Amino acid sequence: MVTQRGYAVVSGEIRDEFDFLATLAKVASLRDSGFLSGIIVSTWDSQVDDSLIEQMKALEISLVHHPDSFLSSSAPSEQAVYLRQAKLFLNGLRLVPDNGYVLRVRTDRALDELGMALRATTLNGSSLPPDKVSVHIGEVQARNFTMPFFFSDFTFFGTKRLLQRMVLLESSHHLLDRHIVTNAMWFVGPYLHEMSIIRDWYYYVDVWAFQSAMAKAGWQQTGEWPRIFIEVLAEYLVTLERDFFVIPTNPAKTDSTLEHSLSS
Repeated sequence: MVTQRGYAVVSGEIRDEFDFLATLAKVASLRDSGFLSGIIVSTWDSQVDDSLIEQMKALEISLVHHPDSFLSSSAPSEQAVYLRQAKLFLNGLRLVPDNGYVLRVRTDRALDELGMALRATTLNGSSLPPDKVSVHIGEVQARNFTMPFFFSDFTFFGTKRLLQRMVLLESSHHLLDRHIVTNAMWFVGPYLHEMSIIRDWYYYVDVWAFQSAMAKAGWQQTGEWPRIFIEVLAEYLVTLERDFFVIPTNPAKTDSTLEHSLSS
């Protein structure tokens, strides 16, 4: 059970002001209910104007911002997108006390998931484990298994220390030319160092090509599953149980079988 004081770090580019303010209102309701002690918004300099500053003051929300020149690009790669997003989150995380419990929320498209996740985890009773990072899976998909540590990045939870260990800027450099989506880079960082089989899977396997080929052939047509995939899956599932608390936002879909999800 979580006993630490909770803090929300709302980070990212403010693409839709209405979506952003609605998300803040939902987060503020958690503070009003006593679950959160503070809220921090971390964004880029270009997003900040007098109106936003006044709104944050009125809502008693801490505001931090960073120069837009950090990895600015008209067509950023997945790795650059992760670097920019992670930089903002870690910048905001610095304001959280070392013993704080953190709810990370994106500035956009997080509202629906935030509402579902909070209802599912009964935050008032605080069923979240303090020794694991809590993540959301909307439904079981092949990429949940062929792309280890692919979770939603709209919201996730954990102590400040756990999230500092997990969110590593260097992950993007290790995976510079790899086929990996931004979501997975948030969570895979420490395992690229600690688990050689996970590192090698991302270094040497084109996971999109592997997933596409297996879906096209059908797992039942391949005979035995490739040994390397069985070993990756075994290590991944053990780590998932040890280090993560999975919150299904749609249990009916999340409970799909592994073979069905890999074939769809």
